[in-house]
Amino acid sequence: MQVFKTWRDRAVAYTKDLPTNEWEQLALAQHYGLATKLLDWTTNPLAALFFAVETEDNFDGAVYAFRQPSLVQAESTTFDDVDAVASVVAYEPRPLDRRLLQQSAVFTYHPRPTQPLEPTRTEPFPEKDQPLRPGVSYSNAENPAAQKAGVDLIEFTIQTDYKFYIRRELRTLGITRETLFPDLVGLSEHLNQLAKPVHTIRMKGRPIDEDLPPEKERADSI
Repeated sequence: MQVFKTWRDRAVAYTKDLPTNEWEQLALAQHYGLATKLLDWTTNPLAALFFAVETEDNFDGAVYAFRQPSLVQAESTTFDDVDAVASVVAYEPRPLDRRLLQQSAVFTYHPRPTQPLEPTRTEPFPEKDQPLRPGVSYSNAENPAAQKAGVDLIEFTIQTDYKFYIRRELRTLGITRETLFPDLVGLSEHLNQLAKPVHTIRMKGRPIDEDLPPEKERADSI
C-alpha cells in the first residue's frame, strides 16, 4: 500500500477533484495505470468485447464473465480493515470519473493478487437421504462439463482472425477508444487506430480457405 499512499500524496498536484474516500482513490489510481490489488471489470459486455479485441492481433482474445462476489461497503470500510478481507470481494465505485462512467467500471479486490482467479467447481446434489457437505458448491447442471468448468467464472475465446471484423462492428455501435476514454488521450488513440494500415487475411499472405464463410470473404475484399 505504500506505493498507493505515495500516489495519493502526489495526485493532488494533478487534479482538484481527488475523492476523499480511500476506495474511490484506489479505483481512480487503478484506472489511471497504478498497480493495485484491484482488477478491472465492466458490466457492459460490448466494452468487455472491445478490450478483448483491441490489440494483439496475433493472439486469441477472451472475454470473462464472473458472478459478482460479496460487495465491500466502501463508505464504512477503510484500508485499516482491508487486512481482514480473506477472499475476493467486489467494489462498485461511484461514477467519479468519466472513464469509469463510460466503461461501466466495477472492480474486484484481491487480498492475494498473485493467486489466479479460479472458478468455483460444483458437484451434483446428493441423493435425498444424503446430507450436503460443508464447503462444497452444488448445482443442478446435468452436463458434467458444466460442473467441471465451474459456475462463477466463464471464458469466451475470440479467435485472432475475427478481431478486425469485431472491432469494425463495435465501431458502428459507437464502442471505440474515444467513447470509452472520453478525453484528449482517448481521441488521439482512436484516430491513431483508424490511421493504421488494415491487415486482413489476404494481406498477411495466407491462402484463401475455400470453406471461408461468405461474409468473411466479402469483408476481406472491401
